Amino acid sequence: MGLRIRKRPFAALFLFFAVLFTLAGCDPETRYRALNFFFDGVPRPDEPPKKEEIPAAKIATVKQEAQAETPSEIVYYRHPPAEGKDDCSFCHGPVSQIVIPPKDMCLKCHEHLKENRPFLHGPAVVDCVFCHNVHRSQTKTLLRKTGNPLCFECHDQQSVIQGESHRELKEEEFVCLSCHDPHGGKDRFFLR
Repeated sequence: MGLRIRKRPFAALFLFFAVLFTLAGCDPETRYRALNFFFDGVPRPDEPPKKEEIPAAKIATVKQEAQAETPSEIVYYRHPPAEGKDDCSFCHGPVSQIVIPPKDMCLKCHEHLKENRPFLHGPAVVDCVFCHNVHRSQTKTLLRKTGNPLCFECHDQQSVIQGESHRELKEEEFVCLSCHDPHGGKDRFFLR
């Protein structure tokens, strides 16, 4: 009697992520190779961050705005587990050490982010803190940055803009989140 192999998409998906986590490891070079295999535009770990040329007029405007704001006018949104509590043990142990890996900790409350998303975005798989602050932020969703600047920290801006599917878009109209879900989606491009 022959052995019958059944198609098990959940088992295959589990195996895929198990291999991905094994490859990612803690070594930056290994993590880069694993992420670069699945995602385009991942910067090398030994590359210095790209410096953007900022026009002098924009620098002057930003300085004026910064001088106009006082620290009391800046609004910060706090993550509910960190909001005004003296007990940080929900996430931290008795010596301020993280109790469980951050991604697993996030999924204790945000399990819904995996629903209806058979394809997950790399940062959402590996560690949420690539994009989110865990304690507080100036955005309600606790993002480190908003819009395209956050996406272009990992994805090379010119490669993305000049990509086959983006060629018809004008650069000033280019908004990643208008088409892509940042956590994942039903296809490998996370289209909404």
